[in-house]
Amino acid sequence: MKTRLSETPGFRRDVKKISAEVHKRLEKSLNQFLLDRNHPGLHFEVIKKSRNLYSIRVGRNHRVIMKEEAPDSYILLRVAVHDVYQRL
Repeated sequence: MKTRLSETPGFRRDVKKISAEVHKRLEKSLNQFLLDRNHPGLHFEVIKKSRNLYSIRVGRNHRVIMKEEAPDSYILLRVAVHDVYQRL
């Protein structure tokens, strides 16, 4: 089944604030996620299992935080620096 992604307003706000370089990495990471969410470069991992929160790596300092809505459907919540994502 094909993976589906949807965006929250908070995610869109975060995207507007990131640099062009991070934006380019974000697009690459999301495209890779759609092809193979278990690709080792993404570091796809559970943040809090009880809330179905996951993250993928976007470069060295940023992560995309997402919520699993269904087995192949994710809501993109935030693009955050590593420190912010660890506080969730």
